[in-house]
Amino acid sequence: LTTRAKRVGGKVTALMGNHELMSGLMDDTRYVHKDEILLLGTKELDAMRELGGEGMGTSHGISAKWQTGTMVWHRSFGPDAKQGRRLRRRRPLATVAGTGFCKSLFSHAGVRSRHLDMFNGGIDAMNEAAAAAIQGKPDIGWLHHHPLYDNESPVWNRFYSSEDGDTAGDVCDEVNRVLAAAGANRMVIGHTVQTRGMRTKCGGKLHLIDVGMSSAYVGRGAAW
Repeated sequence: LTTRAKRVGGKVTALMGNHELMSGLMDDTRYVHKDEILLLGTKELDAMRELGGEGMGTSHGISAKWQTGTMVWHRSFGPDAKQGRRLRRRRPLATVAGTGFCKSLFSHAGVRSRHLDMFNGGIDAMNEAAAAAIQGKPDIGWLHHHPLYDNESPVWNRFYSSEDGDTAGDVCDEVNRVLAAAGANRMVIGHTVQTRGMRTKCGGKLHLIDVGMSSAYVGRGAAW
């Protein structure tokens, strides 16, 4: 998709989200389809058998396939693996794109003003710090408490998607602060499924566009 977009003058920016963080960097495969893990395990065991000859046996049980597949999955997101390098170097927390009123700040769960305050209001500086934190193989416990990856981070928080009417003013005040700092006019986020479809808040300045397109959630397509 990235290559096709470039051909017509467009651009695709893949952002870091909580599932990339979990399955790629925190060794948490709960949301990886079990068939994918088993397929990886089967291929790896078959390759091992071919290298080892008949002594490796001709079949393996599901437990062996699962354990091997999980090992292969974790290895594929290691710091020296192709997918691991891409995840660490090409997945910013946020990006600003568009012009005029459509100049928008995109992030997975929403950037808070305190995230920008750490870096003098700069999106680029925040993205650089986030990338630096995940180089190599960071400790999972440490990463989970890092201010750019913890439960209130741009990949995890649900502040902006709150349905509590008492927080509406707080949400819009925060949206205005973040947009002013980022030099954008709209904030666009996902993360929290909107079961009744995409919606806006704060006079159109906040767009919540996660409709659960995956069949694992709602399975309903939508276009923003």
